[in-house]
Amino acid sequence: MPRVVLLLHGLADGSSHLDLLVEGAAGEDPEERALLAFRLPVDLRERVLEGRLGAVSAERLPDHRRLYIDFVGPIPGDRGAVARVGRGTAHRVTESPGSVRFDVDWGAGLTRWEGERIDDGTAWRFSVAPLAEPPSMDR
Repeated sequence: MPRVVLLLHGLADGSSHLDLLVEGAAGEDPEERALLAFRLPVDLRERVLEGRLGAVSAERLPDHRRLYIDFVGPIPGDRGAVARVGRGTAHRVTESPGSVRFDVDWGAGLTRWEGERIDDGTAWRFSVAPLAEPPSMDR
């Protein structure tokens, strides 16, 4: 089952943000760039884990290497440090140019994440809502 993590990423300058990493492809290679990655504001932490977001802006990051799904601690190259604040499973992950959809279970029920790129760069907008009835659990 694909995994999802929410990381608190503290930077060397003292600022921080959340990194949402979603396993988008099956596999075992830790070097494979198989994690969809989005930067979220740090103040959304509890709302993300509780599935109480509604509409939220995010920044799309380059796909991350699979090894970061389990990584905590200082990031090489003086890029700060990450701490895991949430771990769950992802279901029905689909991605196409400019859009992504996945269901997440942090342990308190499924929430659907539907995102669209809103400009020519890295800005995305997500609609996040609890699912009333769980879908089939296949990807």
